[in-house]
Amino acid sequence: LTVSLAPYVWKLLVGDQLTWADYASVDEGCVTLLDSIDSSNETSFEERFGDCVTHSITLCDGVTREEFLRNGRQTSVVFSDRLKFSRDARQCRMKESLKQIEAIRKGLLFTVPAEVIRLLTWNELEQKICGNPRVTPSDLQDQCRYHTDVDEHSTRVQQLWEAVSRFDSVDCSRFLRFITGRKRLPASFWVASIPGDEGSSTSGVQLPSASTCESTLYLPCYPSVDITESKLRYAMYNCLSIDADNQPW
Repeated sequence: LTVSLAPYVWKLLVGDQLTWADYASVDEGCVTLLDSIDSSNETSFEERFGDCVTHSITLCDGVTREEFLRNGRQTSVVFSDRLKFSRDARQCRMKESLKQIEAIRKGLLFTVPAEVIRLLTWNELEQKICGNPRVTPSDLQDQCRYHTDVDEHSTRVQQLWEAVSRFDSVDCSRFLRFITGRKRLPASFWVASIPGDEGSSTSGVQLPSASTCESTLYLPCYPSVDITESKLRYAMYNCLSIDADNQPW
């Protein structure tokens, strides 16, 4: 599953004890603001915040405001009660999604025993569910297999890996998705030739193609590495659907 959840969420799913610093993976701006309020002296507090901070805070939906006092939206935070405000705000923000996260955990426990989840770190749980989001050229080469018509010594294959070596992590994810429909590892795939294209005058014109059902890249034999890279990039970034589903990247 390709889901992008903050480490804060994964830590709750495995039952880790959380600190306020962990919440930075959800809302770094909020963490920085409240820490600044805590550490301010009276002069800097008045200069930086003045009447701008009230006894309320906006929740993660960007619309709802939680009040900590009656008429909290209209009540400014003063220096003497800044610590109470920041404490209230921290508790509010760290608790606001607990109900939803607990629902995810309950669903997860229908499939995976709690005893197993307790053995995993949050990183391990994320990777087992979502795969590894960081894809490198060497990772791609490790995942690759070859059909009988090509091997690692074939010209097209050597040019392929030299071209892929120029890719960054985003490019590698695009490449993987173009072939397999998945953006994360593990996702093994095959490379095959296009019959009859060896030495053809159309070799520099034809685009690579892929079958996501078979996780196979059909790669023409291009005249150079630069052309190989160019054709791959065009295919990766312009083929935005899988099996004609018309779904964008």
